[in-house]
Amino acid sequence: MKKLILTVAVATMIAGVVFVACQKETTKTDKKEVIKQGVKQQKMGIPTIIEQPEDPINEVPNVLYSHDGVNFFDENGEIVTGIQVIYGELCASGETRRDEDGHEHIAYCDGEGNNCGDALIMHDNGFHQAAYYLIREDGTIITQPREFC
Repeated sequence: MKKLILTVAVATMIAGVVFVACQKETTKTDKKEVIKQGVKQQKMGIPTIIEQPEDPINEVPNVLYSHDGVNFFDENGEIVTGIQVIYGELCASGETRRDEDGHEHIAYCDGEGNNCGDALIMHDNGFHQAAYYLIREDGTIITQPREFC
């Protein structure tokens, strides 16, 4: 009986050590992948979030830019927090234009094609607003709240 208990204890200890070693390897691999993605994004000129400010925003900028649909930046490259965007299907064709300040925005989103569609911007405070989005050729997503008359 003592041998059985001792064998079970040793087996449990070995399993624990193997589990911890696997977890550390997974963590190292995950960190390496995040670093690779960050370097790749920096080479492409895409901002990378390292740490977000804790204060949520009060209003959404006129145009949101994102490389992954999760992290957002305004037209000046500042991090936008306090929102989540739910994207609909790509169901139309759209184009972007640059304003007088050189910032790119969605000019229209209609017609046949599949590079733009509807979106919903959800604020952390419970407010939400209709929007539309366009995926540029470089993969960057531009999201704009819809303007109503």
